[in-house]
Parts: sequence; C-alpha cells; structure tokens
Amino acid sequence: MSGNEIILNLDNHENLANSELVSGLLELARRDKEKKFDWNAHPVTYRCLSDMRQRIPQLNAKNLLQTAILLDRLVVLDRSLWTLTSVNILRLLHKFKGRDMAVFLDLFDKDFLDEDGEPYVYIKKA
Repeated sequence: MSGNEIILNLDNHENLANSELVSGLLELARRDKEKKFDWNAHPVTYRCLSDMRQRIPQLNAKNLLQTAILLDRLVVLDRSLWTLTSVNILRLLHKFKGRDMAVFLDLFDKDFLDEDGEPYVYIKKA
C-alpha cells in the first residue's frame, strides 16, 4: 500500500477501530523516514490526531506504546496530545515490560529542534 492509499484510508478515520487508526498512522510514519513532510499541518493527519485525542483514554497498552512512537515519528508538536499519552501510559504502567519503559524514556526525553537548533516544545520542569 502506498502512502497515498494510507492517507485515503485515514480520511475515513471515524469508521476505523482504535488499532486500525493507530496502525495506519504508524504505517504513514514508516513511509516518511526522512521526516520531509509536516504532518502537523496536513489536513487528514490533523483530523486523525484530533480523533486520537478522544480515543487515547480507551487504548490498550500496546496501542499506547505505538501512539507514543507514531507521535515521535510524525514529529507531532501538540503538547496536549503528548501529555494525554503520557498520563494514560502512567495509568497502564503495570502492563508494560522493561523494554517498553526504555522506549518511553527515550521518547519522552527528546527535544524537537527547528532548523535553527532551538527546541519547539518547552517543557516546564517543576
């Protein structure tokens, strides 16, 4: 399946199951290995990510892990989506294995840098 076919399928995101939506977005992220596209501004992915915001509390542990990975690979800059994902990961913390925790530590410790080397997201630490 090509990237355009994935986007066409994701355009029907209201009728996709949670796992299908997560898998579709993850597959789209796999197609853009060089991170050439701004998926934050793309109309289909923007609507899918808005729908994900409603679905994240219902996701199982595997789909939450995949969601964190796809947010990183699509370079999603929405802080509220990252926060919602992390809160629900903490809720299901007992379901994850050690290697999953290593992936989470790597993902949530990253800084997204713009072309000037400045971070996009400023995380306020208490």
